[in-house]
Amino acid sequence: MAVPVDWAEDPGFWGLFSPPDNPFRAQLSAGSTCGGGCVQRTEAEWAETAQETEFAQFRDEENFEIEVEEDLADGKLLVATSNLPGWSS
Repeated sequence: MAVPVDWAEDPGFWGLFSPPDNPFRAQLSAGSTCGGGCVQRTEAEWAETAQETEFAQFRDEENFEIEVEEDLADGKLLVATSNLPGWSS
């Protein structure tokens, strides 16, 4: 996984990276989910699982605004800003 040069991994949370000076709470994380069961699935089933487990939370228009959403050859890119209390956009 490519990470910006000066970003550091959180010693208490594997796969979570942030910059040294971080007033905007920027973070980059690596993770995975199986949607409740790590079983063999078709490509279409995995796309549906990812939509339900990873991306659906950002469809809450009251709390998030989707800035960028692109289907990529090997996945999806989604960038959202949060309207949740305590988080700045």
